[in-house]
Amino acid sequence: MIKSLLKRFVQALFLLGIISIIGFGLSKFVPGDEILDYLSIDDSRYSSTANPLEQRKAYTAVATKRGLNKPLFYFSITPGYYPDSLFHIVPISDRIVVTSWVRQSKQKEASLRLYSHLMQGLTYACASADTSEIGDQFCEGIGHMMEYSDLFSVHQSF
Repeated sequence: MIKSLLKRFVQALFLLGIISIIGFGLSKFVPGDEILDYLSIDDSRYSSTANPLEQRKAYTAVATKRGLNKPLFYFSITPGYYPDSLFHIVPISDRIVVTSWVRQSKQKEASLRLYSHLMQGLTYACASADTSEIGDQFCEGIGHMMEYSDLFSVHQSF
């Protein structure tokens, strides 16, 4: 009797583990950006009309607060030319773009440096966007450049 009860308990734990893994996997395949859903709850000031720097700051704050800026698992199987710090790029759209740049060039340092320089330019241009129309244009232009997943398009934008 006890042996049968113990066997059923172990089977129930095993089944619960399998259901948990399937549920977690399905939750990660849902389309959309989970952080954008939380943005409307956590930061009511967020809007799509804000400048790109403000959008990224709000996105980063929510992702950090909710712990969504970390990888899904402790290990991953990726090509050797992918950077280890890819998950530190918090806006998922930026991460996808940088991944595309790395895949095209096979040079992780150069791709991360390009992203870093564009972020510095965005920070500089968007700081003066409220006071200058040219600063606003540069802010918008750099924001659009950071959306190009094709390195040739980024190069042509300069």
